[in-house]
Amino acid sequence: MAVIEYDTETKQRRVVSTRKLPVITLEGKSRNVRDYDLAELMAMFLPSRSLYCIEENVPMQSDGLWSVASTAKGFGTMRGILYALRCNTLYVHPRTWQAKIFPRPSDRAVNKTTKDLAKDYVVKNYPTAQITGPRGGFLDGITDAVCIADYGLTQLLHARKQGKQ
Repeated sequence: MAVIEYDTETKQRRVVSTRKLPVITLEGKSRNVRDYDLAELMAMFLPSRSLYCIEENVPMQSDGLWSVASTAKGFGTMRGILYALRCNTLYVHPRTWQAKIFPRPSDRAVNKTTKDLAKDYVVKNYPTAQITGPRGGFLDGITDAVCIADYGLTQLLHARKQGKQ
């Protein structure tokens, strides 16, 4: 999850915070199960003037059954919480935000993955964002979250400019 702040006077954007979604470990009969901490999630998404931009759940052909199920469960949990709290939410398909954030294919360096492109975008546009882990490696999920938040902010500013919000 990434939170981006926009200064209307200077038109500057900055990442205020980044964090992984809170999870808890539940004891099961045969094994422990990790699940979202709903109480903490609800506290994170208190209704406000914020816009929450959430990436839609789109399974890949190469994903296994458990991966698809856990991703769908996470998306459904987030959607349910945001709906119940009446939060201002924008759901975006991965290809939609990537097409707006990343350069055209002809302008890309050869053999760059979307994870590499997200990292490059965040490093260039949000140099103070905490996108590395304790050992110095890039956190793919956080770089994607910053890009998705940036896309959401761009859509919000465009809607305001058009007089829609």
